[in-house]
Amino acid sequence: MYKKGDPSEPGNHRPISLISIFRKLLEYCLQHFLVGSSPTLDLAQGGFREVRGSLDQTLCLAKICTIPHRHHHITPVLAFLDMKSAYDTVDCRYIWKDLENKSSAPLICLLRNLFDGVQKEVLLNNATLTRFSPVTSVLQGPILLPFLYSIYINDLPKLLRPQPLEEDLSPSHLAPCMTYIL
Repeated sequence: MYKKGDPSEPGNHRPISLISIFRKLLEYCLQHFLVGSSPTLDLAQGGFREVRGSLDQTLCLAKICTIPHRHHHITPVLAFLDMKSAYDTVDCRYIWKDLENKSSAPLICLLRNLFDGVQKEVLLNNATLTRFSPVTSVLQGPILLPFLYSIYINDLPKLLRPQPLEEDLSPSHLAPCMTYIL
């Protein structure tokens, strides 16, 4: 599906996934089990989380900008990261590894069967090109994908933090140490 730019460039087109309704129903049923048996998402991660919406994220951004300056005389530095074709960079092996310690083996096996070994096919000018299995990339459109992506990038806030967080810090002591991903 054409987005913008030169129409002859494949990168200027958005893929369309034709996903079975049965797969979507299965993923919907698995979602509760996956969220309940996954590694805890970093406090700094705000995207794709239950009971958090865009208004919550806007409030967090406003607080990130004002609290450090008001209480600690620190001017926060904001960096916005746009992960172009983010889902195309996902290597599911890292997700399965992160799930091994928290999730049951049958759940991981089922997820691997849903996401590993996927074949993609390109339709161009009414002709189907040869199928291929990408090493990094997941289907576009699955219900579980946003949460799986959150697991995939879960270590990013820790890597960006200048120091490890102590669990017993009060919010006022925690604020200057935080790196936020909204």
